[in-house]
Amino acid sequence: MGVSSSTDVSRVVTEVNQWLLEEPAKELAAKAVLSQAPTPLKNPECEEADVARVILLLSSRDVSDKGYSRDKLLGLLRSRCGPLGDEEAAKLTA
Repeated sequence: MGVSSSTDVSRVVTEVNQWLLEEPAKELAAKAVLSQAPTPLKNPECEEADVARVILLLSSRDVSDKGYSRDKLLGLLRSRCGPLGDEEAAKLTA
């Protein structure tokens, strides 16, 4: 991050603190969405339906007809939907 002075250190600390403050908000938003009723999938037999439903809930992206593996779906969940709490993550990886 190009730290070479006390001003740079202050800037980095501010950026890190900002990032840390944003994560709980993202997690709370994800938890609020997850508390909603499950959304039906186009093809629930096609893949790991529990993970696909969470992706659909959190990102409005229906992946139910893509035939992704569970690992691919979990990767999509992490990359497109943001962080989840330990409880939600444990449910999906159990």
